[in-house]
Amino acid sequence: MWNLLLVASLGCAPKPVPVAPGPAPTAGLVEVTGMAARVPARELLLRTLATAVVAPCYEASLARDAGAYGEVVVAFTALADGTVEAASVHLSTLGDAEAEACVVRAVGALAFPGVTAERLSVVYPFVFTSDNTPPEAARALKARYKLLPPETEGDPTDPKAETPSGMVYLW
Repeated sequence: MWNLLLVASLGCAPKPVPVAPGPAPTAGLVEVTGMAARVPARELLLRTLATAVVAPCYEASLARDAGAYGEVVVAFTALADGTVEAASVHLSTLGDAEAEACVVRAVGALAFPGVTAERLSVVYPFVFTSDNTPPEAARALKARYKLLPPETEGDPTDPKAETPSGMVYLW
């Protein structure tokens, strides 16, 4: 139905979200400053953001416009006690002010206890696509944040066909 990629993936009356196990997401535009050599804490912060509950924000946007897609990059500051202050939209291509405000509220309601003993600034992208998103637009958004799988060789219309010598199909 719809895909929510939070860099991924990573919903509007959120509660603190438990951190999911596994590696932290990577993205082309994830910036964390103020973490002074605390890599495990940075990964914990990114995993928490990746599990942020922003899906209802996008669902509401799709209810208003079935073709809605884009990115919402949120900038915020996390304080030493783990609370979020000064969350705002840094950049958005979603074109839905209500959904953007919802995403900011969701991030603002997150808690990062024990992540840092200092103030830190974060810029984090949320990428939203659905089945109605034009494939080239979805691909461009995913490519911007390095969310695409490695390029596949072969004819996209016939996965069993041999690739002609010297030819690579990229889609």
